[in-house]
Amino acid sequence: MTAPGAAIKVLSFLLIAGALSFLAPCVSQAGQADPCTGGILTRGGLIVVSKECADEVRKDNSVILFNVAIKARLDKKGELRGYEAVEIDKGSAVERMGFRPHDLLVSVNGIPARDLNARREVLESTDRFDLTALRRGRTVRLRIEVR
Repeated sequence: MTAPGAAIKVLSFLLIAGALSFLAPCVSQAGQADPCTGGILTRGGLIVVSKECADEVRKDNSVILFNVAIKARLDKKGELRGYEAVEIDKGSAVERMGFRPHDLLVSVNGIPARDLNARREVLESTDRFDLTALRRGRTVRLRIEVR
C-alpha cells in the first residue's frame, strides 16, 4: 500500500473513527447517502461520533469518501507534509465533524502524517482521535471520540 493511499484510509476512518482507505485522491460525489445523520454531536470542544455511525463507516468508508476530496501535500523536499481536504460537501459528516475545505491534516494522536501508515494498527485500536490541522496558516485541533 502506498503512503498516500494508507493515509487517506486513516483520514477517512479518523473522520468517523477508524483507520484508512486505499484511495489516492478521491473525487467528491455530492448527493451520496450519509450514514451518520444524527450520529455526530459536538459537546464543547469534543466531537462525539456514535458507535453505530463509526461501525457503518468501518464496513464501507466510501459513504464518507464520497463527500470529501483529499490530496496528499508534499513539502519542498518532496516529503509528505499532510493531507488536504480539498473539497467537502456542505452538511456532510466530514463538515459536521469540524473539517473545512483546505484544512491540512498534519498529525493524528501526535503521529505525523508521514508516519500514519507505519502506525496504522495503533490508530485502528483507539476510539479517541486528536487531530492537528492547519487552517489558513493557523493550527486547529479537532478532538473526536467514538461512543
